[in-house]
This record gives sequence, C-alpha cells and structure tokens, in this order.
Amino acid sequence: MSDEGLFRAYASVIEAIGDARLKIYLYHIPPVSQVGLSLTLIERLLKAYPDAIAGIKDSSGDWNNTASLIDDMSIHGATPRTLNSAL
Repeated sequence: MSDEGLFRAYASVIEAIGDARLKIYLYHIPPVSQVGLSLTLIERLLKAYPDAIAGIKDSSGDWNNTASLIDDMSIHGATPRTLNSAL
C-alpha cells in the first residue's frame, strides 16, 4: 500500500470519529504487517492531525528509524536494545 493510501485510511478514521479526545498510537511493525510507516507518512500525519497522533511504537528493530522519530513524538521501543538506546 502506498503512503497516500495509508494516509487516506488514517485520515478517514480520524475524520469519521471527529472527536478531539481521539488519541492514536501508530504501530510500525513491518516484519508482521508487511507495510511499514515511512517517515514521510508519519510527518504528514503529524502535520495534518497533531492532536490525534499521540505517539508511535516502533517495532522495526532499526535504531536509526527509531532515533529519527525521537524529536517529533512519543516513542515506544519494542526491544530492550532499542528501548535502552532511546533512554
């Protein structure tokens, strides 16, 4: 699925719910989902829905990916190795 398709899927859910109390944690687990969340997509979602996107759990196992997200949002590391690095 393309970033555009993923963006539209998230946008349709956020807009259909239409409640400022909605908080979404993205879950990046490409080995299981076979669809990763690109940094471009995450940035676009944060820009479009800053109050709805609350954080991300990065289960990619790629520290560089996790590190690139740290300044932008609440990050939940998936493994002791990435969690320790994030601290």
